[in-house]
Amino acid sequence: MDKQPTKRNPAVIIRYSMMQLPEFLGLVLILLISRYWFVLSENIYIYIILIWIFKDVILYQYMWPAYIPQKHKNTINSMIGKRGYVLQTVRRKGYGIVNGEVWQIESENKEIVLDKGDLFTVLDSEGLCLIVKPDHKTLREK
Repeated sequence: MDKQPTKRNPAVIIRYSMMQLPEFLGLVLILLISRYWFVLSENIYIYIILIWIFKDVILYQYMWPAYIPQKHKNTINSMIGKRGYVLQTVRRKGYGIVNGEVWQIESENKEIVLDKGDLFTVLDSEGLCLIVKPDHKTLREK
């Protein structure tokens, strides 16, 4: 059973911190440069930096799920070998369902017509269109 990452997961905290680091360093650089044009107390600069850090801590409470490392990237190439079924009759290009998602499909053999409900296997992709091979079985026969 996989453990779900939590807010205190070190990988999530490090990833979030590394994404905030360039922004924080930019702020510090701007504050250092601005010291030559503005005469402000050193405490003001420290307060600005502390407020910035506080802002990042508060935002982390809402943003941490976006920084969970992904184990599996769902790319179009990961669809190769998957099975699906035809939504509408495919003469040249049409639509089918693979992994519960609607995809544009095209038969590897342009002369074969895929009827609604036919099963297919994904062989390749061209752009966002999946090249498929019919299994010669329909959902009704399965």
